[in-house]
Amino acid sequence: MNWNYSLSFSVAVLLLSSSSMAQNRATSVANRLRQLSARVEEVAKDVAAGSESAAALKSLRERLATLESQLGAGKKQREAAERLQAKLTDAQERLEELELRVATMGLQLASAERGAVGYNNGFFIRSADNKYLLRLRGLLQAGYHGRVHTRDRDELQESGLGEDLSTFAVRTARVYFDGHVFNSRLSYRIAYDFASSSILDAFGDLRLLRGLRFRIGRGKTPMGRQQLVSRSSRQFIDVSPALNAFVAGRDLGALFYGDLLRRDMLQYQLGVFNGAGEHATADDNTDFLYLARLVFSPWGPVPMFEGDRAHGDFRLSLGASFSFNLSPTDLAVREGLSDPQRISERNDLDGDGHVDNVAIYTAALELAARYQGLFWQAEFFFRHEDPGKLLDARRFWGLYNQVGYYYQRADLDFALRYSYWEPPDYGVDRTLFRASGGHQFDVVLSGMPWGPFIKWQVQYSRRWMRDIEAVRSTGVESVHPLGFHEIQLQLQLAFR
Repeated sequence: MNWNYSLSFSVAVLLLSSSSMAQNRATSVANRLRQLSARVEEVAKDVAAGSESAAALKSLRERLATLESQLGAGKKQREAAERLQAKLTDAQERLEELELRVATMGLQLASAERGAVGYNNGFFIRSADNKYLLRLRGLLQAGYHGRVHTRDRDELQESGLGEDLSTFAVRTARVYFDGHVFNSRLSYRIAYDFASSSILDAFGDLRLLRGLRFRIGRGKTPMGRQQLVSRSSRQFIDVSPALNAFVAGRDLGALFYGDLLRRDMLQYQLGVFNGAGEHATADDNTDFLYLARLVFSPWGPVPMFEGDRAHGDFRLSLGASFSFNLSPTDLAVREGLSDPQRISERNDLDGDGHVDNVAIYTAALELAARYQGLFWQAEFFFRHEDPGKLLDARRFWGLYNQVGYYYQRADLDFALRYSYWEPPDYGVDRTLFRASGGHQFDVVLSGMPWGPFIKWQVQYSRRWMRDIEAVRSTGVESVHPLGFHEIQLQLQLAFR
């Protein structure tokens, strides 16, 4: 069971003040907390060791212990009675949520012997012996997308760099099927997006040991923290353009991963994928894409969602990832060739009778931190393309930096982001107009009045593109730098 609601109600939630009313309410909360702990221990007696419920209860015990310690520490502090009243009200509301979840868990355990159908992080069907589980979840994101370029419409159409935009759209309409077969160690996931008419995920996952899991099938490649965060849990409507320029996205392959050390301080992922592109159904050569990612979190992992709705304690994660791929040369495409003879010559410069490969090395650094509503995330990307001794190497880099704050009383999340990138544009015709670099600034305001799964967002973006040029037969042609203003509105409905 995934406990999405934090039990850390801020260290000062249960403080005692000089107000007798506040003291009485704090005592009431403490008594309810002890009663809830006792109920958890009663439920634990009926939970099988090693099951998902056992893991959930372990997490619940730890969080209850944290809350009790915070209550004890709070007795030594003094705050204004009015401020304390508000925090105690929030604490009681969250305790009611916990009590409901514990009651629900007890009912589920009681019905396990005869199988169960219900809702818990999605609609589920479970066999009586818990060997089989099917869970259904969904995500809908729809809204408005408007874009106004800073250049004249005729110039834009002539250059082929884009047009103004004003439209309503369904960005995401996904269904997720996941669960396990035979036992909870062997799980699966299938995700389909009706908006793009494509299968996103289709993989099986085997938990071999506590710190070792194996996954095979189609899924996200382990590079770019923002990519790995689920779409419904991001602060912005879309990911940074810097991330899009350097990360491979989803692919077919195999992955080993796990959490190591105390409090899961070290996370690793090692994968082998086709490397032919996100939409390819088979490899485009006999070589693979190799990836590795390592994340160190000295105070425990930063949860894989953006923002800090729970106003949790300080967490910091530092990570690095690396990938290597051999891709068929794009030289003929870069030069805009159409003659078959010329294409064959440019694709085999060394004359060995095989299409040349380009070695592509990509490295990334990542940072994520949260504290009391503040959230900070940043990533840096570097890419080196080595087409061999007959051509010069190419290098590109990019980064983004975002920071946000979640205001609990109004359920509002505000965030800013800056991105810079040099687009590799691998396999893109260089005779067409293209930019050698771009800047983008984004600001977003999100509201979650009914929890994190019903969310509205308003986002403004400003992009600048520089050194826009195209290589024609007569030489290099260029246009003045251009950019656009963009506004996006989105409503998100999710159940999971």
